[in-house]
Amino acid sequence: MVNITYPLIFLLIYLALLFVVSWISSRKETSEEFIIGNRKIGILGTVASLSSSVRDGAGLVTWVIIVAAFGFGAMWLSIGLALGYLVFAIVAPHINKLAHENDFVTVGDLFRYKIGKRTAIISSVLIAATAFLYSGLQLFFSGSIFAALFSISVVTGIIITAAIVGLYLIVGGYKTVIKTDILQWLFLLFIIMLPFILNKPDLSVESLKTFFSPGIEVMLGFLGIAFFFTLSSADIWQRLFSAKDGRTARKSFLWSILVAFVIYTGVLLLSLSIVASLPNVEPQNAFFALFSSSVASPIFLSLLGVFSLAAVMSTLDTQLFLFSSTFTQNLLSRGIVRSKKLTVHISRIIIVLSLVILIFLAATISDFLEFLFGAISLVTILLPALIISMTRKSYLGEKTDLILSVSILLTIPVYIYMFINGAFSNVLYAVIPGLTSLAFSIVILGLTKVFSRN
Repeated sequence: MVNITYPLIFLLIYLALLFVVSWISSRKETSEEFIIGNRKIGILGTVASLSSSVRDGAGLVTWVIIVAAFGFGAMWLSIGLALGYLVFAIVAPHINKLAHENDFVTVGDLFRYKIGKRTAIISSVLIAATAFLYSGLQLFFSGSIFAALFSISVVTGIIITAAIVGLYLIVGGYKTVIKTDILQWLFLLFIIMLPFILNKPDLSVESLKTFFSPGIEVMLGFLGIAFFFTLSSADIWQRLFSAKDGRTARKSFLWSILVAFVIYTGVLLLSLSIVASLPNVEPQNAFFALFSSSVASPIFLSLLGVFSLAAVMSTLDTQLFLFSSTFTQNLLSRGIVRSKKLTVHISRIIIVLSLVILIFLAATISDFLEFLFGAISLVTILLPALIISMTRKSYLGEKTDLILSVSILLTIPVYIYMFINGAFSNVLYAVIPGLTSLAFSIVILGLTKVFSRN
């Protein structure tokens, strides 16, 4: 059982560091720094931001469930992410150069330049919707963690998290997101030690053999959804845009593969320890049940709780700022957003309003695992547009814009049907929206060529 004193001390230390970093980074901040970090983010900032997004609150609880079922087989998710980062490393110099030359802030800006207005608008709606849903999920977990640590209601915990993240985002914007990610990244690295404090995980040969235990269907599902989601994550593209140059961006993605693998391994070992320590608790309840158990010291549980909150906040601030920047850059009329200074003011208003709505959304979430896969599957619909945008052609033309926008629109009803009918409870089905969009693009492109010949 957690003594409230320990988590309160650790939380106050973390928050003090967080707001000191936010205050320092926001002093004499320009509008360009608020919007995209002045496009001068180095390797440390980029790697830290990418790595801190690897594990979030939803991911922690999800991994406990997956590890309980498949053991080391959960690492197929990390392989999918590594492959995605490798693709980013390959295209990084070209895309980063384009972003600097054309002032890209969001993926919508890239689509508008490379493909066309239709695809840019439709994709921006999907990106904003995904970021919004994922932010709600992070708030739900933050509320649950606060409730477990301090014996308060989940809703109160949600409100506290929204106030903390909202405050430092309003103060410093994108630059603060990057700077606080470095701090949160350091907290995340503590996870390497936590499993051995709790209950030494089983690292026997038999345990390691579970790497192949999920079976081909689930292995492909883990690999596919991690790969698709990594390529489709608009926040990752934003890190690519803000890196100070192409070489920095490439090195950052390559280093992030190693750092992400370390964090994934730490989370896996921690999950094994939690499952072993609470054998009579259902895996979906094990993470939160740990805080009310006597299997670990109060100091350990406090550290784990604060680590979890750091993971939640690092993802929440990223997704919330992504939603705000996508809305202001791609969905508001250029007549409204007339200057970068005005963009900053509008972004701050959107952040506040979004958090108010997200508090109510987070309070309604029940089946978090299905909600998680449903949320991350939505943005994979943009997969064909993202793949095409990686090419070196400057502008792909009106025909490509029409084909991709139609393909995306045709896939949206497929996604909605799957979401309503609970299809995303099967992880393999989470790759279907991306593959469907890709298939529609290929078919429509083929038909276009046939009709053009006739």
